Amino acid sequence: MDRFDAESKAYLKNEKTHAIIFSIGINDSRKINGNSAVSPDKFRKNIAELIKRAKRHPSTIIFIGLPPIYPDFVQWSETETYNIKDIQKYKDIIKSVCEENKVHFVEIFDELKKLNYPELLQDELHYNTKGHKKIFEIIKRFLVENKILDFRS
Repeated sequence: MDRFDAESKAYLKNEKTHAIIFSIGINDSRKINGNSAVSPDKFRKNIAELIKRAKRHPSTIIFIGLPPIYPDFVQWSETETYNIKDIQKYKDIIKSVCEENKVHFVEIFDELKKLNYPELLQDELHYNTKGHKKIFEIIKRFLVENKILDFRS
């Protein structure tokens, strides 16, 4: 939220910008000392506000869903934890707000869960090179199928 206006000025200054792609939410879904870093209600409002701001630009708006972690519960530090159920809940919030606002949503959580996704992680939270390639392939397929971008060239 804090960076959108400054970054949109930097990246959206020419009219050739075709799409605004958001990939956010994992850190918002984490718990700090047992409390949500960003409450689900605040997260929903933030997504809606980002969409509102993005709609000021003549670009296609796309949100990338959240990826799964492994194992299902990760103690990242003394105070921070990640839970796959929370990640899925925040992913569902993004999807719901996108549907309400007629904005594109790319499902990667379910797509990655169909694979042996722990092999695509470099640690419990972050995807390795193969994982990022697989995420790119999912997003590329979505963009082509929805006629947002043409990758033929």
